[in-house]
Amino acid sequence: MIHIYNLIWVVWIKNNIKNSKGNNWKFDAWFYLSLINSFNFLTIALILKWYFDISILYTDFNLTGFNKLDVFINYTSQVALPWFLLSYLCFFYKDRYKKLLGKYKVEKRAIVMSYVLVSMFLGLGVIVLKWIIG
Repeated sequence: MIHIYNLIWVVWIKNNIKNSKGNNWKFDAWFYLSLINSFNFLTIALILKWYFDISILYTDFNLTGFNKLDVFINYTSQVALPWFLLSYLCFFYKDRYKKLLGKYKVEKRAIVMSYVLVSMFLGLGVIVLKWIIG
């Protein structure tokens, strides 16, 4: 499983290097794939909460009194920031991505597109299913 995950990152990084218009490719690669990963984690957390009544996130968060702002702070602190930090430490800290670029020599862009599309449709499907079922 880690092999596939590393492969997705390598293909994503190679694609960002190839299509970059400057030195900003590291930030773009890190930000967008970390965002997709945090969305996947949120999808798993919602599946566990809604269908199995297992809560892995603290949801009774009321810091500001404004529901939408509290939801944003909750998502950012419990889902997004940990994934962004983990992605940085695993792939960009001390240029670890260079070792992975040397290890994986494949150019399978389809695997990244499949990962992104499945992530989006699974997440949206779970939300729509919950909305329909109630």
